[in-house]
Amino acid sequence: MIRVNKPEKGNKYYINVKDGGYNRAEGNPRLLNKDLTSFPNCIAIYGWFNEPGEKGMIHLKTPWYPYSVIPAAKAEGLTITKEPTLGGIMVWTGGNSGLGHVAGVAEIISKDEFLSAESEYYGLDWANYRRKRGNGNWAVGCKWMEKSRIPYTYQGCIKNPFVENDMTKAETEKLIWELVPKIIEQMKETTAKLPPDDWAKDAINMNIADGTMVGYEDGFHAQSDIRREEVSQVAANIKAWVKQYLQQISD
Repeated sequence: MIRVNKPEKGNKYYINVKDGGYNRAEGNPRLLNKDLTSFPNCIAIYGWFNEPGEKGMIHLKTPWYPYSVIPAAKAEGLTITKEPTLGGIMVWTGGNSGLGHVAGVAEIISKDEFLSAESEYYGLDWANYRRKRGNGNWAVGCKWMEKSRIPYTYQGCIKNPFVENDMTKAETEKLIWELVPKIIEQMKETTAKLPPDDWAKDAINMNIADGTMVGYEDGFHAQSDIRREEVSQVAANIKAWVKQYLQQISD
């Protein structure tokens, strides 16, 4: 389960190891949450990253600064993606402190927007922002990041191995639009190759013989759908046959 709301009192994934928790992040001492002692601190989100696994701090045990966490994640065998992934950690470098920032992807709203789960060292214990892609920096929707004197630069998303990432609505619709026409075409091709029903065989043979309906190079396609252009061709064939017949009897 991906956490969206602030964790409850006593949740070890957000309590520093010195206080009996799993998390090695230390909350800002001036604003310290005495019940969740890794707050406030953005890197407390490493506990959030591990929480779905329910096995303690398996990954990102070290309280890496944001600017160094991606190399550390790669060294652990974790995957880094360009796009946000559900349960993943978005990573930025830069900012006024130069340390960067990390935030969790709590919900993917669309390909251009996600709901974050994050903590702020100099601010809120827990925050949820609807971050938008913007110029690709994913800062839009978080006012303090947008207004930072020294810009934050998005580096990538650490994919969560404990979370199966479902496709977004937009991705699902795109896949449907790509696959459905192909499936329908395959069904039509299969149906077209079926033999004609017995009651229609004599009529088909007659039409083939006099040229009214000649079929295709690879067969008659007795069970296939008929298009308006094919109906028009059949009508033209009938007219030509009638004209030829009338010419013959008048001669």
